Amino acid sequence: MPIEPFDKHYSRTLDSLKSLPSTIADVWLFEPRPARLAVERSLAETGRTLRIHSAYKCLLHSVLEQDLFVDAIAVTIRYPVVEHDEPLRFRLECYPLQDLFSHIDIQFLAVDHCGDSLPAYQLSIRTETEQFELSIAVPVRWKAHPAGRQLLVASGWMQSSDGQSVPMVTDYEQLYDDICAYLQVMPMTPMHPSEPGGPFFDQLDVCVTAPFQDEPMPVGNEAISLAEALHEEIYFTAIEIFQQRLGLPPMSRELKPGQVVPRISRGETVSLSIRANQARLAVDRDQAGCPVLSQATHWLYPSQVKSCLNQIDGQPILAMSRQGRVVEGRIVRNGVLPEQAMLAISGAQHANESSGVIGALRAALDLQQTGKLAFTVCPVENVDGYALYHSLCLENANHMHHAARYSAGGNDLTHGEGMFESAIRHNAYDLLPARVHVNLHGYPAHEWTRPLSGYVPQGFSRWTIPKGFFLICDYADESQLTLATQVLDAALEALYEFPEMMAVNRRMLRSYESVVGSLDFELYRDCIPYTLTQRPREPYSISLITEAPDESIYGEDFRIAHEAQYRVIMAVAELLASQVIPPIDDAGWA
Repeated sequence: MPIEPFDKHYSRTLDSLKSLPSTIADVWLFEPRPARLAVERSLAETGRTLRIHSAYKCLLHSVLEQDLFVDAIAVTIRYPVVEHDEPLRFRLECYPLQDLFSHIDIQFLAVDHCGDSLPAYQLSIRTETEQFELSIAVPVRWKAHPAGRQLLVASGWMQSSDGQSVPMVTDYEQLYDDICAYLQVMPMTPMHPSEPGGPFFDQLDVCVTAPFQDEPMPVGNEAISLAEALHEEIYFTAIEIFQQRLGLPPMSRELKPGQVVPRISRGETVSLSIRANQARLAVDRDQAGCPVLSQATHWLYPSQVKSCLNQIDGQPILAMSRQGRVVEGRIVRNGVLPEQAMLAISGAQHANESSGVIGALRAALDLQQTGKLAFTVCPVENVDGYALYHSLCLENANHMHHAARYSAGGNDLTHGEGMFESAIRHNAYDLLPARVHVNLHGYPAHEWTRPLSGYVPQGFSRWTIPKGFFLICDYADESQLTLATQVLDAALEALYEFPEMMAVNRRMLRSYESVVGSLDFELYRDCIPYTLTQRPREPYSISLITEAPDESIYGEDFRIAHEAQYRVIMAVAELLASQVIPPIDDAGWA
C-alpha cells in the first residue's frame, strides 16, 4: 500500500487574536518575542490591551521581558513538582536563568503542586530596599502521547480579566498533532521481503514552514528555538510511534522504519507537507581539498574526509551504505606483531556528532608515523546520516539535527544485523581484533527540549543540558577491568592536561549543577564527568566512548572539541603501545 502525501496550511494563531472576546486579557502562544510584541502594539493602536506571553519556557521569558530581576540581589524560586511528572521538569525550564543573572543569589525550592489549577512558580525577589512576591503560572495540560503515555505538555492558553483560564489549541500544537495522527495510520509495509521488520520507506520528509526566529542568548551556544524544538519533537515522536506500532520496547535501537527527516524552514505562513521520497544522493553537499586538521573550525565534507584517508598508508576497510555510499576506513599494522598493542578508532556512528571525525583522522595520521601501534580507523561510519546532517545544516546550521543520528534504515548502526554500514565495524575487527575501541561521540552543546512531549527528552534526561566533555568506559567482564581502568585513567588525565577543554568543562558543569542540583556520574578532579560500567559492546572487549558537547558548534569551540577527541585517542594509544597486551582467548569477542 503506498504512503499517501499530506499537505495542509494553517491559520496563524497570532493573527486570530483580534477576534477574541474583549474579556480575554492574557494569552500564551508558541511565538518568538518580536512577533508577540508587534501584535500587542497593533492591538493597542485599536484600544485593545492584550498581553501575549510565551507558552515555551514561561518563567525565563517573563523574567527577561518584564525585567523582573532588575535591582535584585537575591531571588528564591519555588518551582512546582507535579505528581507523575519529571520532578525537575519546572526547574530545568528555568535554564539558563542562573547564567544570565550570575550576579544574583538564586535559590531553588521544590514545592508540591496540588489541585486543578495551573502549576506556578512562586518568586521571592529581594532588592536593597524591598522584598516582593510574584506568581507566574505555567500553561500545561495532561495529554495522551501517541505512543501510549500520559504527558504534561506545554500548551497554548488564554485567561480572562477575572482570572478564568482555559487552554487554546495553537497552530504549533495543531501542526504537531496532525503529524502524530498521520504517523499513527500511515502504511508500514516492508520495502524488501528480506527485511520484514522494515524499512517501510526510504525517506519520510516532514516539511514545515513557519515564521520561527531563533533568539540567541549570551550564554555559551544557547538560543531559544521553537524550530529546533519542533524538529526534535517530530523526529523522536515518529520513532516512539513506530516502536509502539511494532510492539518494540521504548528506546529500542533495533527499530528500522527508514529515514525520518523533519525539515523546518522559515516563512510568513504556517504549512505542513509530508512525502515518502526516494533518497536523494545527487544533492550531497561536498567540497574538495583538505584543511589543516588541527585548525579546523567546521565539520569536514565527504571529499575532505576521503582526501585525509588517502594520506593514511594502510589497507582499506570497506562497506556499502544502504543508500549506496562507500563506508571507508584503514588498517595500519606498522609491522607490529599481533600479540602487541592494537586499537580500533571510529567516528560518526551518530552522524550529527562531527568533532570525532577530525579527531579520528588527526590521530590516525600521527599514529601511522610512530610505528608503535597497530590500529583501524573509520572516521565516518554512518555516511548516509552524515550527508543528511550537512543537508539539514543548510537551513539551520546551529541546530542538533538528531534526524541525522541513525542510519538511512532508521536504526542505530550497532543494530544493523551486519548489513550495509553496520558491517564496517565487524570488518575492521575481523582484520584487527583489538581489545580496545575508542568510539568518538558527541551530544548537544546547548539545551535539548521537547515542550510538546513533557519538556525533558524521553530517555535522554542526562543530556538535556551540556556538562562538558564526558567519558563512558564499558568493559565486557571482570577480566577486562584492570585494562579498562587504565584506559579510562589515561584518557581522563589527557583531558585534564588540556586547559581550554577544562575551562569549557568547568563552565558547563557549574551551570549544570546549578540547574540539576545533583550528579548521576563521577567527576575526575572535579571537572571531567565519567562512568565505568561492566556492559559488553560487541565486538570489542573495552569501549571508551567520548561525548563531546559538539551538536552543532563551529569556530574555536569546534577546534577545542576535536582537539580533545584527538588527545584522548593519543593517550590511549600511548598506554597500549607502552605494554604488551595478552592476546584475546578463544572465548573472547572473535
